[in-house]
Amino acid sequence: MLDKKDLSLYTQIGSGVEGIVYDIGNNNVAKIFNKLDLDKMEKIYELKNLKINNFIFPKEIIINDGLPVGYTMEKINELKTLKKEMFFLSINEKMKYLKKLENNMKKAHQNDIVIVDFNYDNFILSNNELLMVDTDNYTYKKYPTNIYPKLYDFYAYKVENKVTPNLDKFIFTLKLLDSAFDKPVIRYLYNLEDYIERLPIDKETQEFLKMQLSDSKQKEYFNNYFESFKSETRRLKLK
Repeated sequence: MLDKKDLSLYTQIGSGVEGIVYDIGNNNVAKIFNKLDLDKMEKIYELKNLKINNFIFPKEIIINDGLPVGYTMEKINELKTLKKEMFFLSINEKMKYLKKLENNMKKAHQNDIVIVDFNYDNFILSNNELLMVDTDNYTYKKYPTNIYPKLYDFYAYKVENKVTPNLDKFIFTLKLLDSAFDKPVIRYLYNLEDYIERLPIDKETQEFLKMQLSDSKQKEYFNNYFESFKSETRRLKLK
């Protein structure tokens, strides 16, 4: 274990809502949380034993006065996030990386992980691979996520009232369609398959998009999503 006092020797390279990140050398960084969350640290103890290709999991626990306050992880030198790169990619190129994201999602589900947080800033393009960071926010086994689904994700969450791999699949599909249309998919409430046919993408990518809509659970989520949106729109118009 690393002691927090040792971090005074290192350079701070980032900060956010959750905490501060330091470069500690040897191709590693340290993340120190702003406030102590023992439940989350218990989850991190479990996550650091996982090894899944393209996932950046915690490595060592950092302590302060005998309490866990953060962890170390592998440093990624190439900080090209999917969020930034999306502005410069063609639709076919976007789909290439989103297929990689789907493969990573499947690997997560095989290991009792639900991602929940599909923030494109947490997906890093490196050597033609897609790396997954901020893994401490995932739902893992009995340990919940601390990321609450955004409004449109919540429409899916309401169907089962719990976080499941199906929630991931729904959020992923929305992201996929938003990226394909270059606009929020809510603008295409009806005839999604017809719109997919008109997109300037290859046949393989068209089939990939359609496949995401074919699952019965996905359809249930989408119906819930669309009906909730239409109800909210009507409510706003009546004001």
